[in-house]
Amino acid sequence: MKKGTLLVLSALVILSLVTVSCGAPPLETYKFKLAETHPKDYPTEKADRRFAELANTATGGKFTVDVYSAKQLGEEKAALEQVQLGAGVVDITRVSLSVFSSFVKETEVMQLPYLYRSQEHMWNVLNSPIGAQMAAACEKANFVFLCWYESGSRNFYTSKPVATVADLKGMKIRVQQAPVMVSMVESLGAVATPLDFGAVYTAIQSKTVDGAENNWPSYLSTKHYEVAKYLIVDEHTRVPEIMVVSKKVFDRVPKAMQDLIRKAAQDSVTFQLQQWNDYEKVAEAEVKKLGAIITVPTAEQKAAFQTAMKPLYDKQSPEAQKVIAAIQAIK
Repeated sequence: MKKGTLLVLSALVILSLVTVSCGAPPLETYKFKLAETHPKDYPTEKADRRFAELANTATGGKFTVDVYSAKQLGEEKAALEQVQLGAGVVDITRVSLSVFSSFVKETEVMQLPYLYRSQEHMWNVLNSPIGAQMAAACEKANFVFLCWYESGSRNFYTSKPVATVADLKGMKIRVQQAPVMVSMVESLGAVATPLDFGAVYTAIQSKTVDGAENNWPSYLSTKHYEVAKYLIVDEHTRVPEIMVVSKKVFDRVPKAMQDLIRKAAQDSVTFQLQQWNDYEKVAEAEVKKLGAIITVPTAEQKAAFQTAMKPLYDKQSPEAQKVIAAIQAIK
């Protein structure tokens, strides 16, 4: 081998070693994929796109987010698994905390039935040190918290009338794949049936389940009112939505850009909340017009739903009990 060639090869080897030891130089631009289970123009999907716009503008076009709605990149659990893996199939996702809690157990307590007194109370909790504590817990599971979103209160809807706790006894109710949701339904004497969100319509139609539970916008957008026209406004839970990004992927982004992306997510929250509140009213009016039969329980009937949750609260861990007390103390 000629001496000149040997010198060139030696220089290339040294350069490659330096590159490996120092890490690859930061990219000029970054393109992330965001998975959203809801259809286009649903309040959370619109907020996803607002976040994408804000992040792109804040970074001078160096950070781009492509939003894939309507389960194009999979159901919520599958999307979370891909975000956690950090292989680039899904980089960011917006999911219900009920699904997310199976990945980060600390967040499970945030979805207990009748935990929040109102929408305002829930947001005061999410914006408190408790919310920050839950956000920080995400990182140990390879997620980076970006923001909370609103998802309203959830109600039971069924293929036959329900007005009291006793009416639910023995009924098969679809729930999200989270232990708290299963325990809640079982505490009411019903049979909890965990299913993916996209499978619910067919399951009710085929009588595999007798009903499900969700918020007004989802009841409308999924057309579940067609197969489960009886809805009781029991408002058993308020389950926050959470947007997270893969820690493995996000760590490759320069710190200054990370800060801009986080701020863009936070800045999208007000927009999402307004979109949600507006659409919730529209959805409620629309399902009534389409034939849904709505039952509003009396104060006594609703109290019976709350009382039925006592065993679920009693079996929470000492750590969870402290969080519950702290949440209840927030005005």
